[in-house]
Amino acid sequence: MGKRHILWTAALAALSLGACGGQVTADAPAGEAAMAEAAEPEAALTAGGEAAADTAGGIAAEIAGEWRCKAQDNIPIGLLNIEASGAYEFIVVKNTVWDPKPGDSGNGKGKLGAPNGQMAPLSGPLVDAYEILDIARIADSWGTKIYLNNDYGTLLVCTPASEGG
Repeated sequence: MGKRHILWTAALAALSLGACGGQVTADAPAGEAAMAEAAEPEAALTAGGEAAADTAGGIAAEIAGEWRCKAQDNIPIGLLNIEASGAYEFIVVKNTVWDPKPGDSGNGKGKLGAPNGQMAPLSGPLVDAYEILDIARIADSWGTKIYLNNDYGTLLVCTPASEGG
C-alpha cells in the first residue's frame, strides 16, 4: 500500500478516536497529531532531563509487558516484550497463531530510550530492520495500543498479548 493510503487510514483512525472520546498520549501516529493537542492525556509519554536520552527510565514502565504487533490488514508480524528498564526483545512470527520464526533477521534485542522526550528505539531490530523512529501509546475505551512509527507513518500496531491480539 502506498504512503497516501497509510496517511489516509491514520487520519480516519484519528477522526474515529476523537469521535469516541479517546485519549491520545505522546506523539500520535501520522494524521493524529492534531488530536493529541485536543485530547486529555491519560499518561503522557514524555521525559525530562539528560538521563532520559540514555535510558527509558519510568517512561518504558508505561508500555512494559508483552505485546502482539500487527501490520495493516491485521497481519501478525511479531511479539514485542518490553521491560520497565527499556530493554526489549522482538520476535518475528510466521503465522496467525503467533508461532516464532527462528533465524529471521527481524529478531533481536535492543534498548528503548526517550531522546527529545519521545519514546523511541535506540538499538536493535526496531531500528535496524524496521526503521522505527518513535513509539506512541494510545489508551481509549477500546483498550491500550502502542504504535511503532517510521518515516511513512504507523508501521505496526501492538496490543497487549493478554488481550489475545
